[in-house]
Amino acid sequence: MTCIDNADLLRFLSDKLYSVEGVREAETFIYLDIVKEIYAWDPPPGDR
Repeated sequence: MTCIDNADLLRFLSDKLYSVEGVREAETFIYLDIVKEIYAWDPPPGDR
């Protein structure tokens, strides 16, 4: 999840994530700067 600012993150946590049944807590990490993003995710089984 990427948010544009702290207020956006707070809105997401309060309005979206915590409204999901069963979600009781969340852990967040704030990055000061992202120099390079690398995604090496495998596709779900069956999509190969």
